[in-house]
Amino acid sequence: MLFSVIYKENVANAFKQILEYYVPYRNGITVIDSTASEMKMWDSNLVEKYKPISIDIDKSKNPKFVCSCDKIDKFFSAESVDCIIYDPPYIDLSNRNDSIDRESIYSYSMMHSLFDFEQLTSSSSKSFAKVLKKDGILICKITNFHWDNKLHGIYDLVNWFSNEFYLWDEIVYRFYKHIPNMNWYKKKCIKTHSYFLIFKKR
Repeated sequence: MLFSVIYKENVANAFKQILEYYVPYRNGITVIDSTASEMKMWDSNLVEKYKPISIDIDKSKNPKFVCSCDKIDKFFSAESVDCIIYDPPYIDLSNRNDSIDRESIYSYSMMHSLFDFEQLTSSSSKSFAKVLKKDGILICKITNFHWDNKLHGIYDLVNWFSNEFYLWDEIVYRFYKHIPNMNWYKKKCIKTHSYFLIFKKR
């Protein structure tokens, strides 16, 4: 397994570098963004090049398929997909008691508990494994977070995918995040990071 660190001013630039390295474009390639939402990781040139198939539960986002990411095997043939993108929704941490002084300034939504997060990821793992080709790539984006006074995120995701996938590479994406009404070191932002995890099928 490799370990890399990349510094980019926005997630779209980081994602472009990662996708083009691990999933080089070729004619007929099939790429699914299983949690597409507004597709903020995709710039227009990358969309034109790869023509990703968007999937989301919110039909207002105009995805190609309106469904949960753990149901994509209902729409695609077995071992027919080259790459799947999984950028799971964050857990709602607004009512948390621990670390609230550090993280209450962030906006979290969608997932209501760690259990919900685990169930979605574990069931998605089975669905992804069915449609990915034997040499297919699963790219996951995750940011660590505190829950019940414990750090969660990257290691949970690796564990929840472990029955179907193994971790092939790990990239740390470092960036500055804007923080409203904060002024640490006279900067209204902090240096933070997310992870891009590259998985392959077992």
